[in-house]
Amino acid sequence: MKKWFAVVLLSLAFVNPALADVVGSGTGFVIPDNDPDGISSTITFSDDLLITGNLVVTLTDLSHTWVGDVTATLIAPDTTSHTLFFRIGRTTDAGTGDSSDFGGTYIFSDAATGDIWEEAENKNPSTALDSGAYRTTSEFSSAFTTMDSFFAGKSTQGNWTLRMADLAGADTGSLGSWSLSMSAVPEPNSLTLLAVAGLTLLAKRRRR
Repeated sequence: MKKWFAVVLLSLAFVNPALADVVGSGTGFVIPDNDPDGISSTITFSDDLLITGNLVVTLTDLSHTWVGDVTATLIAPDTTSHTLFFRIGRTTDAGTGDSSDFGGTYIFSDAATGDIWEEAENKNPSTALDSGAYRTTSEFSSAFTTMDSFFAGKSTQGNWTLRMADLAGADTGSLGSWSLSMSAVPEPNSLTLLAVAGLTLLAKRRRR
């Protein structure tokens, strides 16, 4: 293989690095009853990487009577936020939402096929939703939303926050722990310089 060709391949390898899995875990909490401010737990990532997708949020040992009371939101270091679920079963600003319960481990990702609103609708009152993988949904809607496209291109570095709130009285619950994972690549600044250097060497070699 010619030397200039090897240089270009090396440069392109740095421009298109392999995906890295970024994984962290956070502590659980007791969810305050009837408190719109809710409660938060934070995971801190030190590496400054560029998010490409595959976000997965796992809520381990989540318990709460009356899922229609509860909200969960993932907040990025830049303070932008994505709702995991919001008062399941409640389609307007009035009403009580679904009366089934949380009682297990619930995973949220774009790769999931589970419909958490449908799961709640099919459960009897005061029966726990099955543990499993579900899609995220937005405020007052059962329509699926996407985390990957929302967070893609943001930096992994900083504090990632899970915020949960109970917006009605009489029912309580808690979260055992939570985790967040995603795929990311190095920021492109220094990588681009390597590519330019490789292409410059190629141009010089071809002019000889």
